[in-house]
Amino acid sequence: MSKLLSTIVTIYTPVKFNTIFSTVPKRFTEVVGKQSLNKPAAVRFVNGKWIGQVTGGIKVVIAKKYRQTVILKDSSVTIMGPGNSYKSMLPVLYRSNKWCPRSILKSEVFYSKINGSFKLPKPVNLVELEKSLLSLPTNKSVQYLREIFPAVILKLKEPGITYQIFANGRVLFTGIHKIEDLDKPREFFMTFFDPDLLQTNYIGNNYKNTSGKTLANRYALAKNFNVKPPPGFYIRPGTNGKPRYYLYRHMHTDPATRERVNTGPMNLRAVAPKVVKAFKAIGRPIPKHTVNVFANAGINLVNKAAEEPSKTERRAPSWNATKNGFYVRPGPGQQPYWAAVPKILASGRKTVIKKYTDAGRNIPKAVREIFKIPNNVKINTNPKHNITVGLDGHLRINGKQAHRFTIAQLVAIARNLNIAAVSNKMTPALIIDYIRLKSGLRGKIAKKNFNIEVNGVKYKFLNNGHVEKTKGKIRTTREWATLPNRNKIAQAYLNENNYNAYKTSSNKYKMILNQKEFMKNLFK
Repeated sequence: MSKLLSTIVTIYTPVKFNTIFSTVPKRFTEVVGKQSLNKPAAVRFVNGKWIGQVTGGIKVVIAKKYRQTVILKDSSVTIMGPGNSYKSMLPVLYRSNKWCPRSILKSEVFYSKINGSFKLPKPVNLVELEKSLLSLPTNKSVQYLREIFPAVILKLKEPGITYQIFANGRVLFTGIHKIEDLDKPREFFMTFFDPDLLQTNYIGNNYKNTSGKTLANRYALAKNFNVKPPPGFYIRPGTNGKPRYYLYRHMHTDPATRERVNTGPMNLRAVAPKVVKAFKAIGRPIPKHTVNVFANAGINLVNKAAEEPSKTERRAPSWNATKNGFYVRPGPGQQPYWAAVPKILASGRKTVIKKYTDAGRNIPKAVREIFKIPNNVKINTNPKHNITVGLDGHLRINGKQAHRFTIAQLVAIARNLNIAAVSNKMTPALIIDYIRLKSGLRGKIAKKNFNIEVNGVKYKFLNNGHVEKTKGKIRTTREWATLPNRNKIAQAYLNENNYNAYKTSSNKYKMILNQKEFMKNLFK
């Protein structure tokens, strides 16, 4: 029997565009509005609010709910997703959000695409399959480019079905437009497929056995998890979950004596997360010997297991979520992630405030209670960014070259700048270009303004305690307290009386800023 993989359906029904933009979307992870499908987003709902500009030119709305995507136009709704899951989306559209009338439940459904698959009983020799299919008398297209795509692609003009046949016997198909016809591509395929192409033990470029058992056998099997391992080894689960020996010391065999020689420790810090994850996957505690091996290398596996949730657990369900021993703070893409509550809350308090300030989000009540952060500690939910162009022509954001930010960080900055077109699917260069355009810096060059020049180096004193240093076409920013030749720079900038006062002052940089303000007012 064939298996249904995904569908694309279209339902013709009125769509209430005004309702979409005047309310808070429910049960969708992302909603964007566009002037057309091929244009960038003009408006986007993210972090509980709309960003961008809602205009009468919005003709298309794209809403996403996990693996489902909905495209809404003035008089139609297209739903794409796994299986035949469009039915679960209809109540979200008419009941939860009231974007469509209730009549959508009874409207006729048109399938524009149905993707399915079936499995052949054995692996297939793709080289011979390609030759066999080329000999078919029907109007067809056969393609097998093993270096580019690991399947034979067969396109039949009649009955309009496309197959992808993989070496392990899996066959994907598309081309039907009725759910009741789901098994017809399999039945038709078997009418021309040569069963002699099935291979019982075929191992080659087309089909390779890379099961977990084969990978696990690279490491020697231990009797159990608590047995004492030989020198230089520790025990952890293999890819098949069984106890296996892994090296923690560099060992080699002496050619003269044939004895195993210990030549020094390996870097265990990189593999520590793998060890924790492997034991967690099989639900077993880490054995004492393995814990001791890593402890001797300065790594506490027990604490690491308690502090580091698995990859699927790190993302928090909401900003107000709570979990024993953890709190929610902004993570990649400024989304809510779990973090372990530190032992010293005072030091963690500064981190929490900084993380939420950088993300431009209010600190949730539960997090404030854990770290005893009073309500008078306010977070600027609309952080401002200092966007400039460096002497090298690169965009700088808050004094840092834009290309040094991650995609998640650039997206967060774009959100703060109310740029709806940007998404985390874009390249960093494209996001930077949107930020440059929004800031009015496209085609702009850096201004070489400075306060003092000493030995060919220009210095600009900033109000935040930092100094902008320009030498040739290289501009860097660093704290005044860490800048070399501070006294020499101050002597060149200040007059004799002010410099004498500067030498005895407890706040030397304030003397510099006072002189800067005096010069600014003098030449107004």
